[in-house]
Amino acid sequence: TSNSWGWVAPQYYDLAGQYSLIYAAVATPGFFNASSYPGMVICFSAGNAGTGYGTTTPPRAPQIIGVGASTSYHTFNDAYGPAQGFDQIASFSSRGPLTLGYPKPDVLAPGANNYGLVPTYGGIWGITAGTPYAVYGGTSMACPLAAGLAALMLDADDTLAPDEVKTIMQSTADDTGMDGLSQGNGVINAWAAIDFVINNEGATFYSYDSVANWGAATTEAWQYDMNPYTNQAFINTTTPPGNFADGNLFFGLVDANDAVSMIVEGENWAYGDMIWNAQQYVADQTTKFTYVTSIWNETTSTGSPRTMGGYMRLDTRMDAASSGSWANFEGSDYATISITGDQATFGDDSMWAFVFDWIDNDPNNSEPDYYNTTNGTGDELTRWQYAGGTGNVLKIDLAHPNGLDSLFPNFPIIMVHDDNIWSWPFTTGNTLEVTVQTWTLATDGDFAITNSAGNANVTLTVPASPEYGIHQGFITANNVSMDVKIPYSYSVFATYDTAGTVLEIAEGIGAVQTPYENGVGTTVDHISFVVDLTNATVNFLAARINWTLAGTSMDVAIVDMTGFELANSGDAVKSTTDSSLAIANVSGTTGMYIIYASVNALNGGTIPEDFTLTVVGLAAIDEPTLELSWTSRDSPSSTVVTAGGSAVGDHVLLTANWTDGVNTGMPEFGITTLEMKVLYGTLFYETGPHVSATNPGGVFSGIIDPAQFAWEIIPGILEGDDVRISCDFDGADVDVMAWWDDLPMGDRTYANNLVDMATGDHPETDSFTATRDGDLAFGILDYAGDGGNYYLTVDTRLGLEPARVTGSEFTMDTYYLLANQTYSVLVDSDTGTNLRYTEEIPNIFIGNFFAPVVTVEVPIDEGSNVFNFTWSATDLNADDVNYYSVWLSNDVGVSFQLLTTNLTGTTYLWDSSGYLERDDYIVKIRGFSIDFTNHTGYGILADVSDESLYWPGDFGDGLSPEFSAGDVPPPDPITTTTSTPTTTEPTTPVPPTEIDPLLIGLLGGIGIGVVVLLILFLIRNK
Repeated sequence: TSNSWGWVAPQYYDLAGQYSLIYAAVATPGFFNASSYPGMVICFSAGNAGTGYGTTTPPRAPQIIGVGASTSYHTFNDAYGPAQGFDQIASFSSRGPLTLGYPKPDVLAPGANNYGLVPTYGGIWGITAGTPYAVYGGTSMACPLAAGLAALMLDADDTLAPDEVKTIMQSTADDTGMDGLSQGNGVINAWAAIDFVINNEGATFYSYDSVANWGAATTEAWQYDMNPYTNQAFINTTTPPGNFADGNLFFGLVDANDAVSMIVEGENWAYGDMIWNAQQYVADQTTKFTYVTSIWNETTSTGSPRTMGGYMRLDTRMDAASSGSWANFEGSDYATISITGDQATFGDDSMWAFVFDWIDNDPNNSEPDYYNTTNGTGDELTRWQYAGGTGNVLKIDLAHPNGLDSLFPNFPIIMVHDDNIWSWPFTTGNTLEVTVQTWTLATDGDFAITNSAGNANVTLTVPASPEYGIHQGFITANNVSMDVKIPYSYSVFATYDTAGTVLEIAEGIGAVQTPYENGVGTTVDHISFVVDLTNATVNFLAARINWTLAGTSMDVAIVDMTGFELANSGDAVKSTTDSSLAIANVSGTTGMYIIYASVNALNGGTIPEDFTLTVVGLAAIDEPTLELSWTSRDSPSSTVVTAGGSAVGDHVLLTANWTDGVNTGMPEFGITTLEMKVLYGTLFYETGPHVSATNPGGVFSGIIDPAQFAWEIIPGILEGDDVRISCDFDGADVDVMAWWDDLPMGDRTYANNLVDMATGDHPETDSFTATRDGDLAFGILDYAGDGGNYYLTVDTRLGLEPARVTGSEFTMDTYYLLANQTYSVLVDSDTGTNLRYTEEIPNIFIGNFFAPVVTVEVPIDEGSNVFNFTWSATDLNADDVNYYSVWLSNDVGVSFQLLTTNLTGTTYLWDSSGYLERDDYIVKIRGFSIDFTNHTGYGILADVSDESLYWPGDFGDGLSPEFSAGDVPPPDPITTTTSTPTTTEPTTPVPPTEIDPLLIGLLGGIGIGVVVLLILFLIRNK
């Protein structure tokens, strides 16, 4: 099969069951049935994430044939002339190794700018339907060529097992001169492979120990990740498949002083026929110089000016920088050219570089001429390599097993396209730093190779003080007819055994600089290390990476041996620009852990750039502590408030303040940003065990099977509620779906569920606005089948939710809650690590609004029945303006008549003429709080055109003492006598009827006689 999935994932996905391990089983003969299962030849593209190391894409099992891309520039014949270059590694081709150090890719195949058959769905790439061939680029082009070769081999001999197909393809590949983690075994040679299959010409070299060592290193991942397949009886969930030959040598995870032996065997050779050695590429010569970009016009190809990037003569530049360096370059098999520019200028992938051999055939100019297809002039350039699209750092690999002078019989030039200056008139260019590094093969003294019954016994003896991390090289076997290079690799793990101490894993380039180096040379490098934690008192394992150059950015992750990511500094909100820290809660679990470093950006000032990687383990971490306090205008001293407390004042400023802990080796571990929400409403927390899903994928099409889910019902959702959902969980992958609870099960589908929470995120989160009232039904799907519990939060609360701030302190003016009531305070905080802290302080009464306190003086008799009402008012809200209304009562305050409103002064003259003479009048002054401030985000909230529009509108009443007023004598009491023929009763005076307060005002506007008549009328009718 030929496969290209077109995605990039972290290297440790090669430990995941569905992404890699299951393919190891499918490829291995006899795994499912020892006598009848033939295995499968599986080819996968290596990926287009180069030029950095550790960039191959999944699946990545050893039993797979991983195919990188080589160049085939014949499609540029029309641009540069006939006979263009080929068989360099494509700049984009992903490099190995796998996470634990296994060598990848296995082979290269043409995949950069070569013709190929158009796929059935070629229209996706804009290719005209029906076009039989087109130009393609990518490892997705290379992989089908390798699969095609495998098909030819099986067509020639259909008894070949999958590992025979792989090892023949590896052993007959052509060496490009690069390191094994870049080229694998070299570029496939279909002629040589078929010649071996049919005529037994050539030789093969392989070992069964590589896959066995890989199986030992991945047993924990295999046992964990194969659990979802336990219902399939033919899956062996205990032991990874190991009986599989490979042309790569992997010595496994090794410790200091370990001695590990592997047997190399094969066909058509014997140990004594060969000269054996272990070699690795090491740094030879480093040459540095600067180049200023430019543009020029080329005319030969079309007769009209065409803008081209400026170029440099590599030979003259190198010799000018260091005499004799070009001769050394020509004699090398392998070189890396790094071109770096300013991050701000080239950070948007605006730089490309092209390497040519140039022969100046035109005596009329001294410029590189492009090819004119009409008249055949301009045949001056042979293109060998290209790099671009990786920001301000370009890496160009050049190699040839017969020496680099084979590529450059004429003038070596590098043409640089600087998109920042691509216009006329041209003034000046940008300065670039160019570093040319040549590599030479040197003997690796840690190996011994001996005869073992005609095979080669290769023994690695790890030094007592080794460099941690992944090492690579070749086992070479030479004679007059063969020059064999077998890639090898191994990973030296570090042991962490003393809690509270800092262990350095990597520092600087190391004793020997190799192409795969502890230093980093591209913006897409990934480097992994393994730490063996032996101290069970360690509950928290931290990994820290730091660097020195401004603009560089790196991250570090901690991954367990099942491939599960425990912590990643990429989840941090950092306050530092020269370091990253990840902290994993390992809960005293001893064993191996992967420390995975990634490069996000490089300064480019030094290539490779050094970094330092350390780990530290702690029994407990000194966590940040939160204090919640408040002040107000009237209470400026800070007061701590806790759950159930209160904060009352004018403009209550609520402050959340974190105090960082102190932890060894973790300077980044402190609060970096936080947000504070003050909310009221309903919050739901639900937790429960996962349900074992027998067919988790089936719920995504058609009607769901409710038995696949755990269910939670959240009641009382109201139309307009902002429903925020978060579901954390144990295990690797849980999906969440939601429906209105009254939707029948038979109508529920993934398509009509209300949330998008099947994303692979941890935790899963989403939100939506409720369009109706009702209860929500949440289905929690344990997609990975890991078991454990889920932790569902559904939050419909409202309140103040200002934006997150940088730092460890957050202050909020709670005045804009606009109401005095009980709230919950939610503080969510990031640290400079992957850890986050969220604390909720519930049931805090917050009061910002105060009614005026009104004091009414004894009314002053100004004479002529006029009384002066005076009062004063105090209001704790300093911004408030008080408006007043005046009320009068003649029934000792039982009821009041409104005299006037919307007063801003504190006096009012009342003419009591026409009012009944009484000595129990009371004046009530009602004072309103009105805030005319233009509040940011709210505007002016007050409107005095109507008391109902006053804001905030809280009020207080003040009452005067009783006083005498009025000039209308009260009417005489009226008495009646009732008699019967037989009994005479004494007469009883009838008490005067209480005057309705509404009538008081009538005395002032209606004649007294009319009022008396009206009173008599009321009495009579009563």
